[in-house]
Amino acid sequence: MPETPHRRPAHSALLWLLCAATYWLAVTLGHDTASTLYGRIFSLFGRSVMEAALHAASLAFLALLVLARLRIGRAPGHREVGAWAILLALVALTDALLVVTNIERVHYPQYALLGLLLMLACQDAVAAMLLGALAGCVDEALQYALFPQYTKYLDSNDCILNLLGVAMGVMLWRWASTRPARASQPARAMGTGLWGLTLLLGLWAGLTGRLIPYAAPGNDYAVFPLIDGTRHMVLSFLQPATFWTVAEYGRRYHILSPAWGLAAFAALLFAVTALVRAATRRATDA
Repeated sequence: MPETPHRRPAHSALLWLLCAATYWLAVTLGHDTASTLYGRIFSLFGRSVMEAALHAASLAFLALLVLARLRIGRAPGHREVGAWAILLALVALTDALLVVTNIERVHYPQYALLGLLLMLACQDAVAAMLLGALAGCVDEALQYALFPQYTKYLDSNDCILNLLGVAMGVMLWRWASTRPARASQPARAMGTGLWGLTLLLGLWAGLTGRLIPYAAPGNDYAVFPLIDGTRHMVLSFLQPATFWTVAEYGRRYHILSPAWGLAAFAALLFAVTALVRAATRRATDA
């Protein structure tokens, strides 16, 4: 018989949502502490050792994913296997194009856990993707606003890493869940509403000329300069001359411009949301 969606008590969903929000705050507010700790470890062991260790940790993370999946009795369907193949291919492509140092791969497990918590809260892949993707963008915006001298631009690259991490978490929920995913209208409405407000604010700022794509950094990296009595927002203090930027240790990576970053993120959000939505539905729901 087809499975029917399980209706949980409202307080259970709210508790998981509170857990997700608390975890996201801890991750977001802990960036400076984590960066300081990484810097100290880096100074002790050097770049080559750290890069090799982080690469090994990335491979171990993938191995754990495979091992965890093999430990689950339910055999994966073709749809699930295909979705994971596409998702990991996108991760590999992103790694080759956008990642400048292996420590940036920490975005994947960080936001995979957030995606999993959001799925436990709403059991709706679309809602979890919308809320998780927005949380990842707000995270990067806060980092840029608070520490522009470090990032030098609103990092669309990291927004995409966060998005793919959320997708991993949503897919992980599918492994352990014994219940079908369901359409949570309140959660979808919240995610859609928050994105709608964000896009309206961005559209208003763009049409009124309050967004400045590039500006010279100056001495203070003023993200919100006062121009003619009006606050503006500088999206980047860095404008690469070529497609590839070369790090001081030789690694090549691409920095997405504000316009291309927005386009790439929007397209990927739409595609990955459709992908994980299909993968998290039961065969009986199709």
